[in-house]
Amino acid sequence: MERIRYEVHSCSSYCGDYPPTHILVDEPSDSKSRWCLTATSCHSTLENTSVPETINLTHRCKAGLLASQYIKIVPVQSWGLGLNYSVWYVELKGLTDVPVVQKAISDLEDYKEKEALLLCMKHLRQYGYTEPFASLKDRAGVVWEDPMLTHIYKAIVEDGDWKGAEQAMEQAAEEVLYMFGGWDGDQDLGDLWRFDVERGTWECVCSDTSLVGGPCPRSCHKMALDLEEGTMYVLGRYIDHGDFFSYSIDLNLWTLISSDTFMDGGPRLIYDHQMCYDGGTRCLYVFGGKVLTSTPASETSLGTYSGLYVFHTVSKQWTCLKPDYSGGPYPHLLVPRMAHNAIFHPGTHQLIILGGERDKIFVSDMMAYNVLTDETEVLADGHDKQIPSTGFTLRATLDHASNIIYLYTGLCESTSEEARQPSNALWSYDMGSARWTCMYRSNQGLWHRRQPPTPCPRYAHQLVYDEKSHTHYMFGGNPALEKSNKIRLDDFWTLKLVRPSVADVLRRSRHLLRRQRFGEMASIDPMEALSFLKTTLASTVDHRDPDESDQVYNELTLYFPSHMTQPRSSLVDLISIS
Repeated sequence: MERIRYEVHSCSSYCGDYPPTHILVDEPSDSKSRWCLTATSCHSTLENTSVPETINLTHRCKAGLLASQYIKIVPVQSWGLGLNYSVWYVELKGLTDVPVVQKAISDLEDYKEKEALLLCMKHLRQYGYTEPFASLKDRAGVVWEDPMLTHIYKAIVEDGDWKGAEQAMEQAAEEVLYMFGGWDGDQDLGDLWRFDVERGTWECVCSDTSLVGGPCPRSCHKMALDLEEGTMYVLGRYIDHGDFFSYSIDLNLWTLISSDTFMDGGPRLIYDHQMCYDGGTRCLYVFGGKVLTSTPASETSLGTYSGLYVFHTVSKQWTCLKPDYSGGPYPHLLVPRMAHNAIFHPGTHQLIILGGERDKIFVSDMMAYNVLTDETEVLADGHDKQIPSTGFTLRATLDHASNIIYLYTGLCESTSEEARQPSNALWSYDMGSARWTCMYRSNQGLWHRRQPPTPCPRYAHQLVYDEKSHTHYMFGGNPALEKSNKIRLDDFWTLKLVRPSVADVLRRSRHLLRRQRFGEMASIDPMEALSFLKTTLASTVDHRDPDESDQVYNELTLYFPSHMTQPRSSLVDLISIS
């Protein structure tokens, strides 16, 4: 915060020789150095002293930082009856950096335009102008409402289907995961499965989707979901040709959108790419991936990587936003790669790209591409040691409400013999503070010693996130075992991150302080320390946590003769390693 120079633009009135320009000068000992005007009411919350007081002004709005050109001072009450208002000195502090101010102004204008569009759309739908509403919704590029509410509105208002509305409510409450295809170590799979989270049961929707008009067995593909329409999209595979399918969940119906996306203006046959759906514009964004060609890559050119493409689901048209990459200089910051991760942030309209591999070299950067402005921002260039080594086949999820990205790593770059051994770590990235935090780490050595059990290290796994329950779901992957490169995992895990409450943090803090006090007392007066342990310290223990309870019990037994307590040696210590 810096001191801001300002001018007095105008005032409603002032008395005698006390104009408002006097508040520009800090002269508390000069009785004339003040702005004075007539008053009739009693004092306000400001003190009637020469001690400076700071008032925090409103500087944020729904759009972000609020840029102000004028500040209006309105005296409401004087200190006492019959006294005039007197303001002696006003100093302003804030931010005046041109880029910061310009961004605040731009963000506010964008917010007002977005709100205006939403109000127009609401008016059009409310009064039955369905065609203009649909057209504006498709072109506006804003998140209109939750897809669940759109589904319910259609059932109640447009269709008059109250039973359908109840079904939509049930479907909204229903938490379901879908899994299609993959590689089992020996062959590609073409089955479609459905997991009911509430019941904890799997259901095979179709054992071979190619028999019902769907995609043939495949691996290294990607799926994206349009929640509003209840449609899944499947693109990519490791061999053959670049087809493109959609699947209607409600109708249980597959549709072949394209038998060759390259011929339709889209990406060529690709694998290990990323695909994200933007519900606001109803567009699919496909970035990166290795291009499969009929001719092998030469020693100087290791292959071609697909650029950035967008598929407009309404018009069924492809547009190339960033070209493919075949080595050498690239005209854009967002350089294509494979085995990376991409997530779409509907609030910022950004496609966030993390990690990957290009020409057999791991990429550890983090980029944000704005789909509305065609601008790319470098969030991390890969050289900062405080951020994770993102590497190969990492998985990332986004919690929109808290604006946090979760990153689960796969294969990470190394110069040792374990260069291709997976070393998993779970990181969180706060988009507001741009801060990374490591929450979990595991490799082959650590995994065997973890209690309770955790997933074994892996890569090429799948990870999804349910924002309603704040739960991650992880399935399968490649453990990269030396015994066989055909082994694939079929285990299924959930991860729920629970933040401690304020009460838990306070209790734990008291516990640590009292433990320290107990240690100091024990060296002076063991009996008093024992009494302190049983009462004051024990009251801060979470007895639902076996580790904390065992710790207090073990400390308590130290004050009893050894023949009265359990053995103090550990069974593990008796094992000889010679």
